[in-house]
Amino acid sequence: FNIHIIIHPHQQLQPPNSKLMSNTTKSTITKKVQSTQNTHSGEETNYDIINTSAWNIEEHNCGFAKSNKNGQGKSAPMTYKKKRFYLKIPKMYCPFGASKPKPKPGEKESENPSWSLQMSFGDDIECQTFQNKVNMFDEFIIDQAFQPEYQVSWLGASKTKPFSREVVDSKYNRMLKYVKKDGEINDQYPPFIRVQFPTTYKSPYEFTCEIFDKNNQLIAVSTNPNDHNCISKIIPSGSMCSVLLSGSIWANPTGFGVTWKVQQ
Repeated sequence: FNIHIIIHPHQQLQPPNSKLMSNTTKSTITKKVQSTQNTHSGEETNYDIINTSAWNIEEHNCGFAKSNKNGQGKSAPMTYKKKRFYLKIPKMYCPFGASKPKPKPGEKESENPSWSLQMSFGDDIECQTFQNKVNMFDEFIIDQAFQPEYQVSWLGASKTKPFSREVVDSKYNRMLKYVKKDGEINDQYPPFIRVQFPTTYKSPYEFTCEIFDKNNQLIAVSTNPNDHNCISKIIPSGSMCSVLLSGSIWANPTGFGVTWKVQQ
């Protein structure tokens, strides 16, 4: 299966065969964001499209964290050259397709589980370049979190007793992930990243994205595992996917990291 994924707030941003999914190193998209105060008006925001081959990690800018409205944890902005951005990643193999966490024994499944996509790095030059950049990105974020102002803002450290870099590193949830067995990296499987599918916040829950096949045909998707068009059936194990991602920094008492959400 070859899948293109497109997200939009209320309307399609661009068709899947547009320049956004092409091999250009950089372009710009204008997205209308609905105002929270007036649903009949919106603010247009430009997003730079960054191809992984042109991705310069040092050009990222991080901001101070603010408490989330739901009271769970904090979030901090992350821009690229002080602009909002989407990261265009190469086509990657998704061994498990779209999946959601399995509830623990005796635990009731969430009404709106977090659907995600594990994307494995291939041996091709494009994927290997991306993997090296992801490793550099992880070290960059740790360096940022180690700065005194972000230790306080993101990690809740004391101004007079900051954490060591080793402690900051231990709290970080890396973008570059590995399959492990008994705590050791299992080289039998390739490293990977995990990206999230955003959904609406209220019932009936729907994905705020559109998915297209390799022929650029729109595919209707559902969050309900019992539906014939559930996303796990539309993006099954063994799919190849190419996506645009947006990232933001999260932090809570147990650690911090960057959430990457599918944007197109």
